[in-house]
Amino acid sequence: MVRCADCGFLCVRRHSDRQLCEVEADIRKTWHIPIEDKRRIYRDLPLCFVRKADLQAGGDADKPATVLRIIQAERECDGFTPWHQGYSPREHKDMLDAKAMQAWMVEQRNSDRWWNLCNAGVSALISALVAGIVSIVSIILAR
Repeated sequence: MVRCADCGFLCVRRHSDRQLCEVEADIRKTWHIPIEDKRRIYRDLPLCFVRKADLQAGGDADKPATVLRIIQAERECDGFTPWHQGYSPREHKDMLDAKAMQAWMVEQRNSDRWWNLCNAGVSALISALVAGIVSIVSIILAR
């Protein structure tokens, strides 16, 4: 079981440019959205960057207590990734994609190694067969 409050994909939409942003540590604990120029910097509603959870389906999702209850609830989620402070949700996704690419490259290298060994074995077998046939033919011709 995991909590959205601990996930790197928990995000909020910034009012000024509609960018999806990291939820800062203080906001994760209190859900008090900072105000700048008499306006909240972010929308009140949390979002899941990878859309694995509907974080706005809890009733009065614009109230801090309700949002905290939603994001701190234990849930099953196959999209959870631990939050690293200072990284945006996109950067968390990029880190996961890079790890997946690395794992794929290792798998490809291992597969290539196996193929090269098989290829070398077949080449050695063919070379031995050809050498044997040449020897037999030269013995027959020498008689």
